Parts: sequence; structure tokens; C-alpha cells
Amino acid sequence: MKVAELQFAHSKIMVLHFAPETADPKLHGHGDDYQMSIPLDGLPVIEREGETKPLADRHWCLTRPGEKHLHFAQGRSSRVLLINLSSGYLQQVLAEQTGSADPSVPLEFAPWAKGDADVFQKLADQAMRQALHLAPDDLAWQEWEWELARQLLGRQTGSHSAAWRSRPVPTTHPSLNRVLERIHEQYASPINIEQLAATAGVNKFYLIRLFRLHLGVTPSRYVADIRLARAAEALLSSSREITDVAFACGFGSLSGFERQFKQRYGMTPTEYRNRS
Repeated sequence: MKVAELQFAHSKIMVLHFAPETADPKLHGHGDDYQMSIPLDGLPVIEREGETKPLADRHWCLTRPGEKHLHFAQGRSSRVLLINLSSGYLQQVLAEQTGSADPSVPLEFAPWAKGDADVFQKLADQAMRQALHLAPDDLAWQEWEWELARQLLGRQTGSHSAAWRSRPVPTTHPSLNRVLERIHEQYASPINIEQLAATAGVNKFYLIRLFRLHLGVTPSRYVADIRLARAAEALLSSSREITDVAFACGFGSLSGFERQFKQRYGMTPTEYRNRS
């Protein structure tokens, strides 16, 4: 039984619950997607290429695009986290991160991995929380998919591993200042990653890395911090309605503004204004 499902531009996450002795309806593949199967509870089992193997704790299985497979539970109920990523998107991230990948050559991953799957569970939890508050085209979703692809490429060994380990570390990029200037000038307007990357003259994945390396935050976090700082100034320096302040500083909704403000300052906008 499907418990949860979220669809994104290049990926999808699902949580499936299996009662004892139940299975997927049939052997199936996923078109051009790679699919991670991560156990959450119980002892789920996967059948692939004639092999049947439990999805044990701290293990996960990665099926290739179109590879036929089947999930099922044996003597007890089980839950499985499924994460799909399109092959084209993974190729794109790999090429833009390493500068050496050939998109015409399919990626070959080891089917089984042993290690800390917590990072993927945390990313799935983050997506569930973000889905309650963020619009589908929000900058944070693009960064979320990028991080998901980056974690898979970094943790699952395969034909890409040598290029991934030797990928260049970005150095100070002079056009990063142009991006920061644009954010400070246009924080009240809608901003997306493509616009910022065009301003910098780099691709969006490289820009996210530049922000993380030099500023310690993602572009969306930086934009949100600037908007929150400007809103805090407006709350103390004017008597404008809080709703007006929120929209004037670039927030798409009052509820989103109030939630982020409290997370940042530990109090509501009203409490912040009345504290003095």
C-alpha cells in the first residue's frame, strides 16, 4: 500500500507499506529512472535479476532504468522508502560537477550498497516538510534535487566513481559578487536559480557549490536570510501591517513569512515588533 508519494521535476519519493506475505502487484521497471529501495521497518525483500535478497538495515538496493524487480514482505509487515532519480538528471549533475562525464555513456552502479542511509531518509523527511509550505517552483526544490543526486553519486560506487573523487574543488569566483549584488538589489522580487546562474555565468550546480564553499549556505537560504533581515528592519522602523512587510520583502505568503521569521528570530513578527 502506498503511504506517501511526492513527484518532482527529476525525481520521486514514495513510502510503501507491505502487510505480511504481500508484494508489489507484479515485476516492474521504472523507465529511465534509477530507483533506490531503502528499508524503514520490518524485513522487506527485493527480487531482481533472479536474485532474492532481504533489504537489511544499513543496506539499500539500486535498480537500473527498466530493470524488472519486485518488493515484498515475508512474515511481518514492512515499510520501504523508494527514491527515483532520472538517468538524464544524474548524467547532468555528474557532467556539471566533474566536467568530464559523457552523457551518451550510461551510468553503471553497483546494485547493493552498505552504509549510512540516514542521509536519504533525512532528505525524504525534508521533502515531506517542504511540501507543506513551498510552491512547486521554489528555488529550494532545485537545491533539494541537486543534493539528492550529489549524495547518490557520492555514496553509490560505479563507473562514475573515479571522476567523482577527482572532481575539482571550486575556487573563488569573481562573478559571485555579481550574484550577491543582484540578490541584495532584487530580494523583494521572485528569484530562481537559473537567473542567478546566468548572472554568475556558471551552471546552477556549480553556483550552489560556490555558495556552500564561500558562504556556508545554499542560494535559497541566503535569499531567505536577506529577506528576513530586511523584514526585521521594517518591523522596527515602520508601523506597516505585517502582511505588507511580508510581501514587500519577497515572501509569497504571510504564513510562510511568519514560520521562517520565528525559526530565525525565535519569536513571531508581532512579538519582535513589540519587544522594545
